[in-house]
Parts: sequence; structure tokens; C-alpha cells
Amino acid sequence: MKSFLTAAQVFSFVVFSAVLPAQVVRPELTGKIYPAYAPDKKLAGDLRFVGESSAEPLFTLWVDGFKAPQPGVKVFVKSTSPLAALPTVASGAYDIGFPARELWPYEEELFQKARGYAPTVVLVGVGAHRTAGG
Repeated sequence: MKSFLTAAQVFSFVVFSAVLPAQVVRPELTGKIYPAYAPDKKLAGDLRFVGESSAEPLFTLWVDGFKAPQPGVKVFVKSTSPLAALPTVASGAYDIGFPARELWPYEEELFQKARGYAPTVVLVGVGAHRTAGG
């Protein structure tokens, strides 16, 4: 029997990925220090991950770090444009989307309309490149 990952398990994957250090690099941003991912049970099923192609090295590290303690989860990864990440998750074709930028208001509305709830947004980094005026 195939089991599916719950939203909480997916959130744990993103936030507590085994590739992350034992502490968040900048705990002053959240006031919290998160421990390294330590699964309390083995999971099985499929996890479909779609992300912006320039961030593929980053999300490949997340996926590899998750698969090590959770070998029963088959992870499918697709690289795409940042504009396609959210709609593919909203449609149900993928479980996690990584657009490598903030969501635009119309994307949040699209997701809300398609799924009936707001998207869960996890900030994993900011300003990784030089921008005008910065």
C-alpha cells in the first residue's frame, strides 16, 4: 500500500532538511534555532518537486539530503522557469514548487483558487545576487 506525504512532512523536509546545518545561519531573523532533520518514522510514497532551473544545485542538495534518511520516498525533480513552478503545484501535478523568488500576488490567488487554501511559503534565502542599487 502506497502512503502519501502529508503537508507537515513536506514542510519538515523543506525546513529541517538533512543538508541544513544544526542551526539556522541567521536565527535572529526568526528567533528560532532548528535542529538537523531526524526522522521519527520511515516514509514511503512519491514526492514531486518542481523548481526554477538556476536553483537546481540547491534543491538537488535538499532532495539528496532527504533521500538519505528516507529511502522509501521516490523523489521526482523537474527544472523549469520561475513562472511555471507555482502553477504546476496549484494544478496538483507537483507537490513542492521552488520559484527561487517571492510569489507574486496573482500567483497566490491562483493557488488559493485552485487548492482552496493559501500556499505555504518557506523563505530559504534572500539576495543571493547583486541587484541595482545594492
